[in-house]
Amino acid sequence: GGGRLLDCRHDPGCFRDEQIDTLPNPGLAAAFASLRTFALGGRRQRAIACYWGWRAAGGDGDLAAVLRLGASLELSMSFFFQQDDVIDHSATRRGHPSLHRRLAADHERAGWHGPSGDFGTSLAAMPGDLLLSWSGMLLDRASDDPRQVRAFKAIQDQNLADVAYGESLELLLQAQRRYDRKLSLEVIRHK
Repeated sequence: GGGRLLDCRHDPGCFRDEQIDTLPNPGLAAAFASLRTFALGGRRQRAIACYWGWRAAGGDGDLAAVLRLGASLELSMSFFFQQDDVIDHSATRRGHPSLHRRLAADHERAGWHGPSGDFGTSLAAMPGDLLLSWSGMLLDRASDDPRQVRAFKAIQDQNLADVAYGESLELLLQAQRRYDRKLSLEVIRHK
């Protein structure tokens, strides 16, 4: 079809904003609006690698599908960055308050019931899940060819499983104080 090539189906920020704007509860939409700035910035390495890998393989086929696949990769990695910030108790991400810290600050400012830090950490899990869900939605739209989508999903599923395994192994090794070269390389390989 017509229209510009880089529409919201290809741009993870635009797609994310469209999804936030359709949330039915205004309170949650406001809380999740912090996702608008959370995934901004960064180098978009995975999307760039996706594009150049496609080009290196001959660049044959649908560029729009490659762009949607790259956008999906960016949203899935934003999910892992958000999780990593909570796990590592990170105060910032790319020079801005991390998502859980931002949500805790919103809670504190509003004077809501309960500990602000707990609220921020608990609620941050849900926007992270939305990022992963939206990544899957973009991936489902990456191509009109169901075989291609299945192939994309198989790769994406393996990538997600690898990163989750690597992060889990890293946490276990830190708790056990096991600083073994072989296991450390295994963490790196999966993450």
